[in-house]
Amino acid sequence: MATPYESQAMALAAVFQVARLVDDIAKRNSFSPGPFETSIGSLFVMNPDKACDVYGDYDELHFSLAPGLRELRAMLEKDTDQNRDIIRYAISLLHLERKLDKRGDMLGAIASKMPDIERQASFFADDEAQSAREKYCHANVLAALAGLYQDTLSTFTFRIQVAGNPANLRDSQNVNRIRALLLAGIRAARQWRQLGGRRWQLIFSRSKLLDACKKLQGSHY
Repeated sequence: MATPYESQAMALAAVFQVARLVDDIAKRNSFSPGPFETSIGSLFVMNPDKACDVYGDYDELHFSLAPGLRELRAMLEKDTDQNRDIIRYAISLLHLERKLDKRGDMLGAIASKMPDIERQASFFADDEAQSAREKYCHANVLAALAGLYQDTLSTFTFRIQVAGNPANLRDSQNVNRIRALLLAGIRAARQWRQLGGRRWQLIFSRSKLLDACKKLQGSHY
């Protein structure tokens, strides 16, 4: 069973994974399919008992959360070569989640809409052999998630400004992917806080989070 710091590190790595994927799409018009599916799929795990229920067991993390764990570790180790935009996105997601927490009406609107989107995902599933995470990444499902983000979190005065190639950011599919990912990032930020995560820990509990991150990375790094 994961320790409290390991559970927090999983959720925080999921925030950083979203940041990394958003940056890849915006700047390079590409993304890692497996981690992308993990991030989007996390939105449909409604009542997890533990972080592993959302992101996978230890033997899956080297695939499902690899980019997020790398970026979290780089931040905790104060890697001067780390992309500053990734850190900015991650911190912005934590900040935006705090604003959302004060809006019970908006939380209710998101919660009431997600079952409809999940039913839509099931409709677009190709066959029984398709993984649960893959069906959530259908273009129509991503568009629905993007619309939910736009109707709710995008209405705050504070918005996450994504930097990248203008051509990539004009592409409607990329716009939907980014907005759906940001919604997943808010979900991860919320789980991190529910697990006891706080911003001050990034400074005062840095070494404990770093140790947890290294353990989650395990022998695959």
